[in-house]
Amino acid sequence: MYDKKTNAYGTCRYREHRITIHKNFFLCCPDLDHVRSVIAHELLHSAPCCYREGHKGKWKIYAKEFTEATKDYIHHYTIQRTGSMNLANYNNITKYGIYCQNCNKWIDVRYKRTSVIKNIDECFCPCCGAKALKVIDVTNKDIRELGL
Repeated sequence: MYDKKTNAYGTCRYREHRITIHKNFFLCCPDLDHVRSVIAHELLHSAPCCYREGHKGKWKIYAKEFTEATKDYIHHYTIQRTGSMNLANYNNITKYGIYCQNCNKWIDVRYKRTSVIKNIDECFCPCCGAKALKVIDVTNKDIRELGL
């Protein structure tokens, strides 16, 4: 993952045999199908037949075929050239930490005020089963410090 460029969701480094996904896109995108599509987009760039094709030629043909072939699947892929999510807006994003007061463990971190965050009193800890979860603002903490 990287966080320097804010105009690309991901990149393919063909010679290094590596793809990267922008940290804020990966963590904040609410649609997992969109995340999967971006990963497939970058993997398609890594195919030998698509090397140096950019978003034209064989890359464009295979992207269209892949999108068409998965359109009826539950988890469909839409491989396209551009997106509309402005990653610069997610640099100082609020993070909600979910902490179990019974087993003293960090359970998860959410980047949006989801229904889990709003209804935390109704949720059970996946580790100990207790209904003792608490939401804590962890915006200025490194997630690695929480052990997640």
